[in-house]
Amino acid sequence: MTSTERRGHERSASAEFTRVDRTVKIQNATERLRSEMLNYVTNRFEEFSSEIKQASKMPLINEILQQPIVSHNDLVSINKVADETSAQTIASKQSVDIKKTLSAFPTKIFRMRASILTELLEVSHIRSIRQIFISILVLLVLQVAITDLFEKGAIDFQFDVIRWNFSNLSTCLRLWFCLFMSTCAIVYYCFHFWAYQRLSLIPISSSVSTDTEELKQKTTSLMIFDWLWLAAYCCYIGLFLYFPVHYILEENYPIVTRMIILIEQTVR
Repeated sequence: MTSTERRGHERSASAEFTRVDRTVKIQNATERLRSEMLNYVTNRFEEFSSEIKQASKMPLINEILQQPIVSHNDLVSINKVADETSAQTIASKQSVDIKKTLSAFPTKIFRMRASILTELLEVSHIRSIRQIFISILVLLVLQVAITDLFEKGAIDFQFDVIRWNFSNLSTCLRLWFCLFMSTCAIVYYCFHFWAYQRLSLIPISSSVSTDTEELKQKTTSLMIFDWLWLAAYCCYIGLFLYFPVHYILEENYPIVTRMIILIEQTVR
């Protein structure tokens, strides 16, 4: 019994030692990869900064002063080019003036332009930085997967959390649709009614009509009309903020569905 127990202890100790050795090797490999990536990033940034410094170097003042002066023939050719360009600009201005007189609206020229992101990605350094971030993300995913595989025996990406966050999505969409329709139907038509009905209450003073009492009545009725609609709008805003929050707390919505309703409230 003692020999079998000793063998069992030795096997368990060897298995524990191999597991610890594997984890240490994994940690060393990840640290080595991390240090290599950091060294690569620093080297690329140093190269980029050195290239910028070399590109931004300007000639000295003495070198500029020692340059030869422009000859007479060059000056004559420059004057000819300047005269031609001035004549072209005058002709173009005249044609533009003629077009403006003929057409009421100026002509627009639409040009195809690349976005800022595509222009940035044309630079090799920006592309290398993008590849660095992608490689770091891949390394992090692999590190988490390998640690789960060695510690738990299986890879667990925790998809249950995502399912739980979207578990109550149908009721959330119904509530969102109610909020959307309340804004589109109630608020729009009430605002339309208020904007057109108050036109009949605006006092119009003229030199012919000198009835001041009628003007005073219209101004007071207009003020009462506006204040009533303002109070109704404030009540709508209060109900719009209260009922969705009360419904969320009563139904115990998850985080994602709560964010959908709260963002809809802030947007409206």
